[in-house]
Amino acid sequence: MTIPDGKNDTAAGILVVKNDCDPRDLVRKISELTSRLADSTRIPPEQILPAPSHSLMHSLAIELDRIQQTRLPCSLLVIDLKNPDDQSAETIEKHLQETDIITSSSESAWTVIMPGTSLGRSVKRAEAIQQEFLALSPPVTIWIGMAIAYADDHMLPEEILAAAEKELVAAKRKKQSAICHVSGIRKEHSCQVTVEERAHLFELINGIGGS
Repeated sequence: MTIPDGKNDTAAGILVVKNDCDPRDLVRKISELTSRLADSTRIPPEQILPAPSHSLMHSLAIELDRIQQTRLPCSLLVIDLKNPDDQSAETIEKHLQETDIITSSSESAWTVIMPGTSLGRSVKRAEAIQQEFLALSPPVTIWIGMAIAYADDHMLPEEILAAAEKELVAAKRKKQSAICHVSGIRKEHSCQVTVEERAHLFELINGIGGS
């Protein structure tokens, strides 16, 4: 039997061996148990995220400290693109303000710190970035995970990054472009789909109501 430990992404295997066990049967059972252990600890592709850079963590520490003085929220966006091109960073930057801080963590992933930006404004700007990529030919799939910290949260850089990355994983599980976010101490989770998907849902609702 195998006992998975989801918290630490590990698992333990237990194999009961009898005195009269055939050595060949024992080898086969060990091989099967090893295979099950590997399967139980394998990390899904959408959960494999690049390691954060030192500059990102330093910038987060500064901004999280600043909100204790300004009492204004700070938003963190973690963006992942499917099949990005050389202009992807510039496409994102078109929707950023001078105070925003963008960091590239891989060829397809970026983090954006938005100081003084509330949940509503962050969602609108994330939607604008999303629509920019969906309007390309061909459209580029984009997933965005977002976390918002408030002064009363007293969040550490590692905590807000982990929260945003968790939302990114939730968005990527939807396969199509999506935005997921969590808001501070209230832990309000929400996932949003594309405008096209919302329009399709609206058509279905109207069709049901009209029948």
